[in-house]
Formats: sequence, C-alpha cells, structure tokens
Amino acid sequence: MSSLLDLRDRISAHRLRTESKHLPPELRDEVVRVFATSKISRPAFAKIVDVSISSISNWSKASADAIPQFQKVQIIENQLPERLTVYGPGGIRIEGLDLANLAGNSKKA
Repeated sequence: MSSLLDLRDRISAHRLRTESKHLPPELRDEVVRVFATSKISRPAFAKIVDVSISSISNWSKASADAIPQFQKVQIIENQLPERLTVYGPGGIRIEGLDLANLAGNSKKA
C-alpha cells in the first residue's frame, strides 16, 4: 500500500508543480506498472492514486502494445527439427536448442 501512496504523492506533487492534470510518460508508465502488480480493482486503484479509470485503461493498453511479448506456441510431437531457433521480443534470438533445453528455458521466462 505504501507504494500506492508514494505514487499518489508524486502525482499530486507533479500536478502542483505544473498546474496540469497531464502526467509525463515516465509517471504514466509507473502507474501502469504499479497497477499491474497490485491486487486491487482498477476503480479502487484509480481512486487511491487520483487518476481516472479511463486513463489507466488507455495507458495500460498503450503499454501492452508497445512492449514486445513472447507468444505461446504449440509443439506437435514428431514434427520438430533436431535443433530449434527461438525468436523473442526485442530481437533476442536463441539458436540450437533441442526440445529438452527449450522446455527448461521456457520455465525460466
């Protein structure tokens, strides 16, 4: 709860300094990050940090669209090459995996 209150205080301080309800991108990103890790509803979170529900929704969607994500794949038995190449978000590329190593690495991600 303290991180929520700290976030609310930083939002309030920004609004007092700038006399604007518009938050800078880094503060918006923090709102999205803290909301994503919180275990409270969007309306309750919005009330605590004094940001509209629609703003949180819009920022969350924009953040999800901007961050590359791993995609789930279905492995079909007996149709795999001996070695695999995995392409991940941000340009990561893992070459030469066999199925056992791939399964072990996916559990770490």
